[in-house]
Amino acid sequence: MILGVAAAVFIAVTAPLSETSFSLDQPAEVVATLHAGCERCDWGVAGREGAAVTIAVDGRYRANVMLTRGEDDAEYRVLLGRYARGAHTVTVGSDPSATAPGVGAVRVSRVTWRRSASTIRRTKRWRTHPFFTLVPTRSATSPTSRS
Repeated sequence: MILGVAAAVFIAVTAPLSETSFSLDQPAEVVATLHAGCERCDWGVAGREGAAVTIAVDGRYRANVMLTRGEDDAEYRVLLGRYARGAHTVTVGSDPSATAPGVGAVRVSRVTWRRSASTIRRTKRWRTHPFFTLVPTRSATSPTSRS
């Protein structure tokens, strides 16, 4: 009986708050926006500072986010990283071990995503800029290095 209760609690704690899929037609950096809130969250009150959520993409951990803006939906932007072409799944789950004890229910109403076009442009610009090229450096053991 105790084992059954423990298993039920574990499943309830680890159930995702939100799951969203996205698809890329080419490799890109992706930014997610969580639209989320938490009951009784208040950064200014001890014991109710915020609720932690964990973000995973394709089953791999990406980030923790602290929800601190109260019960109403607020936006929390997170750079998820660079992903290959194809379909991907973003899962958001609650992290009770990092959540303040006085916080109530945690809610994620939706997760939106977009490609980070400015990051892609900036990366391409640096790679092709004529003044920033890779130059071999002299090692300390090189015969042309100075002591």
